[in-house]
Amino acid sequence: MEIDGAGGEGGGQMLRTALSLSCATQKPFSIVNIRANRPKPGLAAQHLTAVGAAARICGAEVKGAALGSKALVFAPGKMMAGNYCLDIGTAGSVSLVVQTIALPLSLTGKRSQIYIKGGTDVKWSPPVDYLRRIFLKQFSKSGPKVCVETLRRGYYPKGGGEVRLTVEGSDSINPLVLSERGNFIGFDIFVASANLPEHVGERVSEECRRILSPHGQTRVVVEDWSAKATGPGVSVLCRATFEKAILGAAGVGEKGLKSEDLAKGVCDALIADWRSGATVDVWGADQFLLPMALGKPGADFIAREMTEHARTNIEVIETFMGKSFEVTGEKGLIKVKRT
Repeated sequence: MEIDGAGGEGGGQMLRTALSLSCATQKPFSIVNIRANRPKPGLAAQHLTAVGAAARICGAEVKGAALGSKALVFAPGKMMAGNYCLDIGTAGSVSLVVQTIALPLSLTGKRSQIYIKGGTDVKWSPPVDYLRRIFLKQFSKSGPKVCVETLRRGYYPKGGGEVRLTVEGSDSINPLVLSERGNFIGFDIFVASANLPEHVGERVSEECRRILSPHGQTRVVVEDWSAKATGPGVSVLCRATFEKAILGAAGVGEKGLKSEDLAKGVCDALIADWRSGATVDVWGADQFLLPMALGKPGADFIAREMTEHARTNIEVIETFMGKSFEVTGEKGLIKVKRT
């Protein structure tokens, strides 16, 4: 099958989704116009790492895997659980590589362990803490056990972070039903900083506490990663926990961005999802689609909105799988069900 990478949001999401599905379903694909809507079109280092990782875990034959390439052919073989080491070589997102390979490995029925080097806390992608404390915490309820451990932090532009991904595979993915969230339990604030003055992380955490604590019980965890990071950086994850659902929002510091502004942006995003009645946050609405598609029918969730990323994800999934989702509602509260 052929995918036009210029469609939908036109970024690397289409490629990563196609790679995951190809590995899991054993269906070959070709993609053209890769990242056509980005300032620097074609494959970047983190995309090449994702392609290489996907190829290794399923013995795929690949054509077009080169920096800047705008077309790729991927013909998968049989999935192979095992131990792997991957190095993005830049501050490219570790999280996006994890998302590409974790799901197909979770369907092998066997254990895999992968070490990945790169950026753990970088812009334009969920930080590793979000995967560990939000997405994978929920996904592991569906059968496969997947966990990510941060060994070193990697911030832009130096990267150098390292994570250990452990996948205890299963034979199938049970439906993850997220149609209600139950009673609200409380908020958690996780701040990680490295090689910065102590007050930076404290200001981020205190501003988050100031914004969130009027709405419920709030717990704060601040960690100094200076001994386990290549360069300076700060990141924050805020989490809202319910009896049956978890919402999250995260952000990373950058030059010229005040600590208080970083905190406010993350808290505002979380509160918007918290107030809406959603059972997954905006990032989750994108990320839960793949396990839903490859799992048994009946999974569902409620989201505040479906981003262009999420809608593009559905298009790619249904190219591989046929009609897979029923999406109802309008912006404000949208229900997505696996058919």
